[in-house]
Amino acid sequence: MTETPRIPAAEQAYVAIRRAIVTGDLAEGERLIEQRLAADLALSRTPVREAISRLILEGFVEKQQGYTTRVAAFPTDEIEQIFEIRRLLEAYAARRAATYATEEHVAALSETCAEISRHTRPKS
Repeated sequence: MTETPRIPAAEQAYVAIRRAIVTGDLAEGERLIEQRLAADLALSRTPVREAISRLILEGFVEKQQGYTTRVAAFPTDEIEQIFEIRRLLEAYAARRAATYATEEHVAALSETCAEISRHTRPKS
């Protein structure tokens, strides 16, 4: 029996907090309180602190005076620039993938799509 690898607590905290920021569950300017986040995530404060440090480096969180951290503000023009860059890169990547794809690649993608379809609930 193969054991599923365990995701480190700091990574769990990082993914959860980042998702909450990206989805708007944590609003721009909202103060991040380690103790509350740790309780919400059922983790200790140490992995939450590590996740927040990583999010500061990535620009999702801003460190303020003292120990205060808040969700960073994302100006509309920056978000538009990010989406435009992603659009250009993803279109380029798709074009290259289509150009260099072998029959085996196409077959593997088709199987992956079929597998995803089998696990996706029908729209109601």
